[in-house]
Amino acid sequence: MTMPLEEFVALMHRAADRPAPAEPGRRAGIELRIARKRRRRYALLSTGILLVIAGIVTVLAMTGSGAKTTSPAPTAAPDWRVAVFWIVLAVALAAAEMFTGTFMLLMLAAGALAAGVVAGLDGPVVLQGIVFTVASAASILGVRPILQRALHRNSEDTPMGLEAIEGSPGLVMEKIDSDHGLVKIGGELWSARPYDATQTFDEGERVRVIEIRGATALVWKE
Repeated sequence: MTMPLEEFVALMHRAADRPAPAEPGRRAGIELRIARKRRRRYALLSTGILLVIAGIVTVLAMTGSGAKTTSPAPTAAPDWRVAVFWIVLAVALAAAEMFTGTFMLLMLAAGALAAGVVAGLDGPVVLQGIVFTVASAASILGVRPILQRALHRNSEDTPMGLEAIEGSPGLVMEKIDSDHGLVKIGGELWSARPYDATQTFDEGERVRVIEIRGATALVWKE
């Protein structure tokens, strides 16, 4: 029995409009990939900052020991430049915390501030490094969990920075394809491209942000 051409065409159109059954599984895989990328980003950021700080502390220790051999006067005034360095580092870490929302950099800022106090009291550079390490570790293990529990006690885990945008819903303001597009996310307009280059989204469609790449949001059908 042969199916009429018109019925066959109508059947193909219905099949094309029907959502693919594998899409939920694919979306779950994408969400898992986003979570892994966030963890990798935080790990790399924390490791990089710790390495930079360790290098700076090592340089300060070397210069500090050299300064003591050339100027052994016991009544020399404290070198306030080292204390200023620690304070500036603490402010920079606290400012960078606004872009992560993990409280990790804020705890390192507390350690840098403690080291700055030791430097202001004319403590040796080695002691400053020890105070920074101990204060940072104590803050991360003791204070950070308390802050996280207090922040999320009466609300769900609220992401911050780029983490708040990735996974958020958006409204297409201009047609999105592989060359151009515009989406509104939380009241802000973002340049957008489809996460899957084969997809297009018309104005007024609802999408979900999968990834932020530079200043462009990569989106997926909501």
